[in-house]
Amino acid sequence: MWDFENGPFTAGEKAAMHLASRLSNASPDHSIPSELLDELRSHFADGEIMELSMTIAVLVGMARMLFSLELVDEEPGCPLSW
Repeated sequence: MWDFENGPFTAGEKAAMHLASRLSNASPDHSIPSELLDELRSHFADGEIMELSMTIAVLVGMARMLFSLELVDEEPGCPLSW
C-alpha cells in the first residue's frame, strides 16, 4: 500500500486518505474507528465527511465495475512515486 503519511499532504488530506483506505480494499476491516472519525471531524464538518465518504464509495464501485468487466487492468498500487 502507498505510504501517503510521508507525502506532502495536510493533516486533513491524510485523514481523508485514511478514510479512503478504510472504505476500499486496502483495509480488511471497512469500519471507521472512532479515532479516525474524531480526526476527520477536526478538519471537516459532518456534511463534508458524508460527501467524502459518498465520493469514495462511488469511485471504489466504479473501479470494481471496470475491473469486473475487464475494461482496465488492475495494478498492484499507485504508479506515482515521490
